[in-house]
Amino acid sequence: AQRLAFHKETTACQQRAAEVAQRFNAALGRPAVAVLATTVYRLRDAASPGGFRYVAVEPMLRGTYVKWNSNNGFVASTTDSRDGDASELAQACSHFTYHAKQQQHRSTSSEGGGGGDDQDDDDDDDDQELVCDLQGVADRTSTAGCRITLTDPQIHSTRKVFGRADRGPDGIRDFFETHVCGPTCRRLGLGPPGLGGGAVFDPSKSDT
Repeated sequence: AQRLAFHKETTACQQRAAEVAQRFNAALGRPAVAVLATTVYRLRDAASPGGFRYVAVEPMLRGTYVKWNSNNGFVASTTDSRDGDASELAQACSHFTYHAKQQQHRSTSSEGGGGGDDQDDDDDDDDQELVCDLQGVADRTSTAGCRITLTDPQIHSTRKVFGRADRGPDGIRDFFETHVCGPTCRRLGLGPPGLGGGAVFDPSKSDT
């Protein structure tokens, strides 16, 4: 059960990351980010406990593998002439995932005729997510712009519901301590945490 639990955690991360990536793409108006789907197989293996083991399988990524950010605050350069466009896109995607959760709360509250604004704000603070550890390959063949395909992302959540690598609020804080908003963040109106779900852009946290 413990062996399978690890694969369930990683699969849940990837499924959730794929859902939010679709919302990011919708906001941008183009398919900019894709997340590989994982399939878990149980294989006979006489050398493993119980005579079997689990393996997670993804489609093969073709291209140059790059790590654009990590789960502990690392952010790749967005000014690198070789990969800066992909890194800028990845950082904006991570930033977007934080505000996407807030907006989902507000949308659900509005549809359900929820309570006052103060209660909604409290709920937002207690249930936040940020998709990070973005790594994979970039594709620049489309005239619409750079597109990245991700493998094995991680999610930090304030309730730490995404497994052993979910660093909770500390992980979210580490990202925002190193993240610098770029053109994509500005285009989407993303701002630092605590400014109305990203509706306000803070130029002090942007590049030039």
